[in-house]
Amino acid sequence: MENSTIFGLIEGAYFEKWQDEIRKADEVGYLKTMLESRKNLKEKFSEEQFKIIDEYAVKVENYYEDKFYEMCLKMLNLCIRIGIDVQKIISED
Repeated sequence: MENSTIFGLIEGAYFEKWQDEIRKADEVGYLKTMLESRKNLKEKFSEEQFKIIDEYAVKVENYYEDKFYEMCLKMLNLCIRIGIDVQKIISED
């Protein structure tokens, strides 16, 4: 994966704010449902079984976060290239 200083700056400046806004706007209730499901799993499985399930869930979450990060990085790079091309077109006129 390529590194992006611009993406790092944007992420550092806005990530927490955007994440809070997205959490507050959880109209479907994904977070509530997820926490209820986690509670149900914890009640139904032994501590050892739940630990395995929890480790799996963390690995799945990490995988999707990594893929989402890569997608955002590629999207940002594409948008920058499009912006440069648009600027060139505007400057030619």
